[in-house]
Amino acid sequence: MTLKIAALAISIVVVSGIVAAACIAEPVNSNQATAAQNAPVTAGAQVAPSAQDPPQPPGAAAIVDGVTITLDEVKDRAFQSASRKSVQALIDNMLIDQAAKKAGIVVTDAEVEAETDFIRKSIAPQSLADGLKEHDLTRELFDDVRRHNIELDKLALIGVKPVKMAHVRQIFVHFSTNGGAIDAVPGPARTQSQALAVVKKIQVALKAGHKFEDLAKRYDEDPSTKDKGGDAGVVYDGAATDPTFNLAAVALKNKGDVTPTPVKSDDGYRLVQLVSTSDAHEPGENPLYDDATGLWKRQQANLRIHGVLLDLRSKAKIVNWLDH
Repeated sequence: MTLKIAALAISIVVVSGIVAAACIAEPVNSNQATAAQNAPVTAGAQVAPSAQDPPQPPGAAAIVDGVTITLDEVKDRAFQSASRKSVQALIDNMLIDQAAKKAGIVVTDAEVEAETDFIRKSIAPQSLADGLKEHDLTRELFDDVRRHNIELDKLALIGVKPVKMAHVRQIFVHFSTNGGAIDAVPGPARTQSQALAVVKKIQVALKAGHKFEDLAKRYDEDPSTKDKGGDAGVVYDGAATDPTFNLAAVALKNKGDVTPTPVKSDDGYRLVQLVSTSDAHEPGENPLYDDATGLWKRQQANLRIHGVLLDLRSKAKIVNWLDH
């Protein structure tokens, strides 16, 4: 979890400039960092100002044994450490804002909050407030980064056609590979021929009128779907599931259709049944399709945002005196 919020901190420094880099110190090795983190706080150690301390002198950032470190020194250090990255980030922000305005793109507070909630869940159990505090980041700065990221995502998705999605059930029948040592889904020790015999038995039961979900509860050997009647959720070409499975799923046309031949993966066979599609589904399935669509959009945007930024930079007249 810490790695995610640390990566977030890096992106904020890059996008939003000197503010987040105001106290960059000289690099230390990992042993030094560990020793510093584990060092006990003593009377002479660094401590936060208290009510007993004298008021902050004008222009002072810190006082060490009576010697003042000025705010100007901090600004100079921050400028030297992060000025080039900061100005490039501010240039990119301006280019993104201009392109978004030209394209009629508007980012709402609700969209920013939704993205924030996604990150909040990703870094749990650490709280967002604690994560930002740990990296000396303000919520205002964080929200600004999120807003520009959403603008850039929307720019990257211009002209991208929606992908067909399918809500499906599966029955997975396992066969062993390399003794079962590296199987993605552990299961009974079977040969491929033995697994196919089980599949054929299931196909006969389907033709006899047995419900797919009932057979899934009996025969499905994927623990993530077995107890849900084989429900594998919403998939699409490019989803983080087996590519052959994805293509077989979206190829089904009518509700209730089952793949006529089993779909083979590295460690088993699957029968796949179509529950619905992105074009034709019940209102109760909207959250499933909304989640899948959000994930797909993130994937597509991530593939394109670098190219979008390069294109915006190449078309703009930019004079950057710090890029030398």
